[in-house]
Amino acid sequence: MPKAKAAKISKVIPSIDELNKAGVQTREKYGQAGKTKKGYGGYLERGKKILAGIVQARKAAEQEGKVFTDGIVASELAKAFNNPPNKWSSKALELILIQKCVHEGCGKSTMDGMHAAYAKHWDEMDGEKYAGEAYRCDERTGVVSGNPARSHLINTFRRVMNTKAAAKGVAATRNHAEAMTVEDIEAMVVWSEKECPKSMVDLVLFGTDQNAEHAMLVIKHTFLRGFLSSGFTLWTRNNELCQLQHGDLTWNCHGLAPDCTEHFKVHLENRKGWQKKAGYDPHPTDNIYDIYPQPVHAMDMHYHLPVWISVCRSLLGREFEQNDFVFPFFSVNGTIQPKREYTHDMVQSLIQEAAAAAGVAKTFTTHSLRRGGAQYRFMWAEGKQRWSLTIVRWWGGWAEDERVDTLMKYLMDSLQSYETGHGNALCPSRLEPAKSFMSDHSLDQPVTTNDFRRFAVAMISANRQVVDTMRIVPELTLAHMRQMTFPGTESQGNALQPFSCQSTASPDPPMEGISTQDHRPQKSLKAERSAPIPGVMVPDIPKHGEDLFMAVVKQWEEGDPSQGLTMPLKDWPVEWYTGSMRLVTGTKRSNRKLVADEYER
Repeated sequence: MPKAKAAKISKVIPSIDELNKAGVQTREKYGQAGKTKKGYGGYLERGKKILAGIVQARKAAEQEGKVFTDGIVASELAKAFNNPPNKWSSKALELILIQKCVHEGCGKSTMDGMHAAYAKHWDEMDGEKYAGEAYRCDERTGVVSGNPARSHLINTFRRVMNTKAAAKGVAATRNHAEAMTVEDIEAMVVWSEKECPKSMVDLVLFGTDQNAEHAMLVIKHTFLRGFLSSGFTLWTRNNELCQLQHGDLTWNCHGLAPDCTEHFKVHLENRKGWQKKAGYDPHPTDNIYDIYPQPVHAMDMHYHLPVWISVCRSLLGREFEQNDFVFPFFSVNGTIQPKREYTHDMVQSLIQEAAAAAGVAKTFTTHSLRRGGAQYRFMWAEGKQRWSLTIVRWWGGWAEDERVDTLMKYLMDSLQSYETGHGNALCPSRLEPAKSFMSDHSLDQPVTTNDFRRFAVAMISANRQVVDTMRIVPELTLAHMRQMTFPGTESQGNALQPFSCQSTASPDPPMEGISTQDHRPQKSLKAERSAPIPGVMVPDIPKHGEDLFMAVVKQWEEGDPSQGLTMPLKDWPVEWYTGSMRLVTGTKRSNRKLVADEYER
């Protein structure tokens, strides 16, 4: 069978104008990343505003009669960034850099970014008329040649600022983000859950608490906990996580048999890096991350993100659309705008506020969650939770041919500091990181007599505390505590697409929550637990399905004979959920009543 002829490329030679236009379009499309263009545009706009303020201040001072000897003419300085550049263009750029880097305290990265933006601005002005290194201005004619951003004046100022940055220490020359450790996140989450506990979240979620101040507090803290856990788990930069949309989330997924563990998927379409380079042909599974429950509560994205989404959905009063932001903008009065992005500057301020309140004396940047999450999985996680360099490279979105210094920045320099540092030499149980990777050799060492003695002392002390507690409250024996059912510990089904926070897994309540008043004899307590009424029960909510909310309402209004609930919960006799049945059915029934009342309201 003859092969189909390939389509012939047209040999018609276009005009010079057409070729120039094609060249401009190609440079525009592939010459620079879109985000870089946007960043450079921001630098140019901010520079123009600063220059306008400087010119306005100079004119106001001149009108008041002040005489300046620097020779700068305000009307000419105002045109420094116009086309063509003039004799004050280089000086205007220096004044802007001084304002940003000296007066406002911005770092070396701001100086480099603003300098690069203006260098490109003049390189592309009038073709290549002002491109090049040799900058000069003819004093007689005022004609400029070369790029004002590469003048001796600007180069000297940049060297001074680099020296200033180096004087702050070795860390300043590396210009690395300070990693946010799992201990930092735990401190912030502990503070956050103390300020805004789960009970407050539930009241706002169900609409029981209509206080605007409480609603705003719940929004702020559930947003913070969802953002911290997500960024630390996915290793995203703050701006990447701010751009995440609900169309990037896939709920109610199941893992491999036989466990079929529930999880959800996240598609990081906007991650910066090698995936966005021209010519990259992604695999369908690239950038898709399966999120499973994690043992560390503070960094458990599987728990905190659905809680935030439940709060956001409840206060919005509607289901999410595909282009709604997962972390949208919210105002100071608690109004959520799902189509408006919460900027990374706002997130930065929120994180720094939480860190200060939690006593974390660090300054975090947009890369802190990314760097901290990578270091945790490579070095600090326990045992099998630690990842190989191959997994770290994939999870962080680094290409196989990524420069070595990129991974060094995130991983190796901190590992070297850990292995060569001996600041814990006085610790009685100190590790020896120089002997093995992350002191893994210590896990294979046999238990010494001294170790066993310390363990025995700790166990004896703990047992004495338990005995003392039993003497104070004799009716609460250990067996009774195991049998007791506390509000909030009931399994509510799907934790991935919850209609409320109660459907997410919650930790066991603290022992301080057990009331020690109204003591009753031990026999009475045993009788309440051992004498349920035959056939009286409240079935659990199904673990799967889309209408979990209506399943609760149905149990209250109609019952569910298929699950053994033959009589609607609202029609139950009082004795079925009080007295001896209080700890058997009382909690579940009250939870159903709360949901049904809110649905009716």
